[in-house]
Amino acid sequence: MTGPKRSTDRLSDRAIKAWLTKRRAGEAVAKKLTDGGGLYLMLTPAGTSMWRVKYRHAGAEKMYAAGTYPECGLADARAARDSVKAMLREGRDPVQARRTARLDAGEAGERTLVMAVEAWLEKRKPDWSDVHFTKAGQAIERDILPLLGKLPVGEITPAMIAQAIAGVSKRGAHETASRILFHLTGVFKLAQARGWVRDNPAVPVREELPKKLKKGKRPALLTFEALGDVLRRASMAPITPAVH
Repeated sequence: MTGPKRSTDRLSDRAIKAWLTKRRAGEAVAKKLTDGGGLYLMLTPAGTSMWRVKYRHAGAEKMYAAGTYPECGLADARAARDSVKAMLREGRDPVQARRTARLDAGEAGERTLVMAVEAWLEKRKPDWSDVHFTKAGQAIERDILPLLGKLPVGEITPAMIAQAIAGVSKRGAHETASRILFHLTGVFKLAQARGWVRDNPAVPVREELPKKLKKGKRPALLTFEALGDVLRRASMAPITPAVH
């Protein structure tokens, strides 16, 4: 006889590896693997397995990125979930608290791309809707930060960004790639304004985006003169009355 189903700590490393193998093979399995208490593992379109903690704060549902698997193991992900719960009990928003901590750390040391993105998101937040703000942050977090997030902003080159954007385009998500690059351009503009970088490495990458087909007027099949000639010939042609 089996006991009651656990509300938390449901997963094991063996179960995680089996699920990832099936997901990457395209088998019909659950889109995410839940450990309970809001913690789950998901596979991004780029193929990165990422831990998320779902929570509610001030009436809104939010997501806390706990790290990538296997770099962030099951025990570390659970510790992150417990930290989120502790901050919520204190009345703090975990995502906001982490952004503040990263910005404070950036004042004392080298700024990474993660820190630059956090600063840019905070700058844009008052001007955007909650939906737009969340989508912009999640897109960068999903497709860019796993590759470049830990690098100092001053060391990131156009080629690095181009490679990351190309990975998005290869999925056929050309509009998403364009939007992410637009956002990254804004991130580095803010970094320039704050003296963190000298140049904006995102600007040249626009040349690498697939060119959109321009919609224009279709060429005329006939000139007016040729059309007139066709009509004259039609009027002069012998026509046999239709027999019903």
